Amino acid sequence: MCYKNFKKLKSDLDLSVIREELATTPFWVDMSMRASVKKTQVNTHRIQLRTNAQVPGKTYFDIHQTVDLDAWHALISVRKFVETFVAEVGGAVGHVRVANLLPGSDITPHIDIGEYCAVRDRYHLVINSDQGTEFVVEDETVVMLENELWWFDNKKMHSVRNLGEKPRTHLVFDVLPQPMLHFIEK
Repeated sequence: MCYKNFKKLKSDLDLSVIREELATTPFWVDMSMRASVKKTQVNTHRIQLRTNAQVPGKTYFDIHQTVDLDAWHALISVRKFVETFVAEVGGAVGHVRVANLLPGSDITPHIDIGEYCAVRDRYHLVINSDQGTEFVVEDETVVMLENELWWFDNKKMHSVRNLGEKPRTHLVFDVLPQPMLHFIEK
């Protein structure tokens, strides 16, 4: 099927090494416990591997510089997957996180805003999802299944629902495409 807001890039991936690595890592954070958590993230646990640098005078959503966190160096198979994919498509790695969405939970409709998101592509690698993860972007709906890699347009209104009875785990990462590299200050 042809979509305008989604593209399945890979399927039938062997993610066993990534699953094993994530099962034993101490980096998980319960987002519901954070005072500053956005409503869209309240039903998630997360491992942040790369995030925005701190830049005086800039808001989080408008910072292009990203930095490695401890988890980026510790989660070797996750990092290798992202780096290999980015080498295939060209560009630069941006934010990287692993997110668990609790069973039957939603990520409420929202648009990823700011200068940062405006020029980057968003990818989801489905690591665990016993019944699939439903994504809605505008008038299109897809169910992402385990062992698939997807691109989707996060610059439009979108929402997510874990259809399963277990937490769903996605590796979510952003790529600044090669043609945009020279526009962004390092």
